[in-house]
Amino acid sequence: MKTHHDGVAIVVAQNPSFTSGRAAILIKALAGGSETELRRVIHAA
Repeated sequence: MKTHHDGVAIVVAQNPSFTSGRAAILIKALAGGSETELRRVIHAA
């Protein structure tokens, strides 16, 4: 996936429903030999 000229990318995802435990979303970005990650934990509702 490539970003728009301003560096923004829009990603659409559907997460399955769950009632116990937890899940995580991981986003990794690479640019010019550098990389970064964003991790967010999702707890059951």
